[in-house]
Amino acid sequence: MRKGNSYFTIFESLLYIILGIIIIIWPTQITGLIINISGILLIISGLVSIYRSIKIKDNPELQVFAITQSALGFIFGLMLLIGNSFVITLVLVYILIFWFLFRAISHTAILFQQKRFNWLGITSIILNILVIVISIWAFFNAQLAFSIFIWTIAILFISSGLEGIILFFISDKDQPDVSENINI
Repeated sequence: MRKGNSYFTIFESLLYIILGIIIIIWPTQITGLIINISGILLIISGLVSIYRSIKIKDNPELQVFAITQSALGFIFGLMLLIGNSFVITLVLVYILIFWFLFRAISHTAILFQQKRFNWLGITSIILNILVIVISIWAFFNAQLAFSIFIWTIAILFISSGLEGIILFFISDKDQPDVSENINI
C-alpha cells in the first residue's frame, strides 16, 4: 500500500463524510458559507494565476490560454460573491452533481479494471452505482435537484466518503494505489 496517497484518500474520504453530516445538520448556513468560501478562493486563485500567467514568456499560446482561464476563474469567483443566490446555488448544484457523477464512474471503472470483486469491492461498486443513479436523477430533474439539493449533496458526499474509505482497505502492495489515478 502506498502510504502517502492511501492516507490522503482516507483523510479526504473522512472530510467528505464530515462535510455531508455538517450539510445535513446546518443546511442553510453551510450553503451560504460554501458559496462565499468558493468565491473568495476563486478570486484569490484567479489573481495569483493571472500574475503567474503574465510571467509565461516562452509560449504565447499558453500564456493567452492561461490568462483567459485565470480571468474566467476570477470572474466566476466574483459571481459567487455578488451574484444572484438562486442562480449561483443552481450552478453549484450542477457542478457538484457532475463532479460526483464523474468520480463515481471513474472509481467503478478502475475497480472493474482491477477485478476487485471481494465484498469491499462490491460494496464500493454498489455505493458508486447509488451515486451515479442519484446524480443522473438530479441532473435531469432541475426542480427536484434544487428543492432537495441539500440532502442529495449530503448523501453524495457521505457515499463518496464511504467508498473512498473502502478503497483504502482494498488497496494492497501488489496493486497500484487506486486513488492515485482518480483524485478529482
